Order: sequence, then structure tokens, then C-alpha cells
Amino acid sequence: FASARVPMIFLDERLRIKRFTPAAAELLGIDQGDVGRFTGDIARELLQRDLEEEARGVLEHLAVRSRELHIHDGRWFTRQVLPYRTENRRIEGVVVTLVDVTELKGATERLAVRERQQRVIAQLGFAALRDTDPQAFLERTVREVQRTLDLDCCAVLELQPGGRSLLMRAGTGWDDGLVGEVCVDIGTQAGHALEVSEPVLVGEVATETRFAVANTVTDHELTSGLSCAIRDGERAYGVIEGYTRERRVLDGEDADFLQSVANVVGSMINRYQVRLRATLQESVSRALMKYTEPDEVLGAVQQCLSDELGTV
Repeated sequence: FASARVPMIFLDERLRIKRFTPAAAELLGIDQGDVGRFTGDIARELLQRDLEEEARGVLEHLAVRSRELHIHDGRWFTRQVLPYRTENRRIEGVVVTLVDVTELKGATERLAVRERQQRVIAQLGFAALRDTDPQAFLERTVREVQRTLDLDCCAVLELQPGGRSLLMRAGTGWDDGLVGEVCVDIGTQAGHALEVSEPVLVGEVATETRFAVANTVTDHELTSGLSCAIRDGERAYGVIEGYTRERRVLDGEDADFLQSVANVVGSMINRYQVRLRATLQESVSRALMKYTEPDEVLGAVQQCLSDELGTV
């Protein structure tokens, strides 16, 4: 019992401490002076949290009780309460074991997050093949990214003619009136993402030296962010980016997720542009065969595009 490396405590039928392993002494901060004390009187998280109720249930029903506990310092433990039998099969108390499962819990949670991210990418991929309205698709995309990465603000920025600014084409979490109206300078984080052609992660915008901080970021008191370039084939379409108000470490797997989303968006935009050009060419050919006046040709082309693509 003394050589066991797992934290274990032996409690008698009255739930008083009889003995414990050195690992338990180190974990709980108890010593020989605590022998004989009722566990309910010892202010330790792992010795509270319904331990008395569980132990009495084990003594009554002789069934093992197990639960996960998240304590104040961020660690996770599995606490197991088992009946203690003597050599003559008499129940004389319970044994409480405490196993640190923090790493396992973290790995499980990370796996669940990655599975959720992959599911979102797949759903957006199917939507990109099915949807015909780019604006609706972009709006859905920023909502999904915001929810999946737990962001405060998310946006798709479209590079404008001349290449000096990016228009917020779709967004969520921003003040009313910004989406579709506000432009971000090319010298900010979004422009840097276009320049380096790889995800840009920012832990704290206040200390950033690689680029200027956009007014939209400071106005919304955002702290940490992540940006990825969107490419329509070989052409730079724009950037998708997200921010949090609280400082957060966005890691490489978060960047991989956002880059995958950016690739899906780029593919959708490219497919839409190809369809737009084909429809335009066909409508121009029909109009030229039917009309001779420029205004008539232009009107026919506009009507065809409106009917086919829902836009002019």
C-alpha cells in the first residue's frame, strides 16, 4: 500500500481516514495528523464533491462508483470509490483512488474539436457544389467559422480593383452597417495574409509589428486573430479572418481548418466565375444575333444574367 504510486486513501465505515499512499499525501496535502479525521471535514476538492454520498452508496450496495472531477487548477481526475474487503470477506470501509487524466481529457477534447472542424469543412464543401448564391454561401461560411472556432468576429474580405483595399463582403459579430460597406487597407493583417500566402496568427494585436492594425479591429477591442488568403484559382480573391476579444492562442490546427475553409470558398468563387463568364458569353452571342442597337444588346444581356444567376 505504501509503495503504490497511485493516490489512494483507505476510509473506514465512518469515512474517517485510516491510511493513504505517499502519492495521496502529496496530491492532497495531508499527513499522519489527518489519520482518523472525517473526510467531510477536510477542505480538499477531491475529498468533497459528493464523496460522502458516493462512499455510503458503495458501502450499502457494494458497487464501484466512478466520476470525473475538474478542479480549480485546470486538472482532471477520475475518482473511483471501491468497497474494501478483509481476508474474511468482511467490508470494513472503502478505498478511494485518484487518477490524473488531464492529458487524456485534453487529447479527447482536441479530437472532438478536430472532428467537428472536419465535419464543417465537409458540409461547406457540399454547399459550395450545390449553392448558386455566392453571398448566401459567404454569410453561411462566416457563421460556421465563428461558431466552430468560438470567435467574436469573423469576416470574408474581397480584394478591390486596384489592390489597395479589401471590402467586408460578409461578416458576423461586427457592428451594424459595416458588412458590405467598410473597406480594410491592404497594409493590415488581411493584406499581409495575401502577401505571404499562408495563415497569419496573431496572439496580441497591440504588440504586432508586421502590419498595421485595422480600425475595425481596434474599434471592436479585438485581441487575437487568424487570417487566411482566399484564391480564385491563380487570382487572389480576398481573405477570411476571425478575432477574439480575450487573448487566445490560436494554433496550427486552427490555421489548417481556416485554410481549408478558405480553399472551399475559393473553389466556390472560381466555379461561380466560370459559370458567370459562360453565361455572359452565351447571352452576348444571343443578343448580337437578335439586336443591332447597343442599348438593346446591353439590356438583353442584363436580363439574361438576371434570369440565370440572380444578379446583373
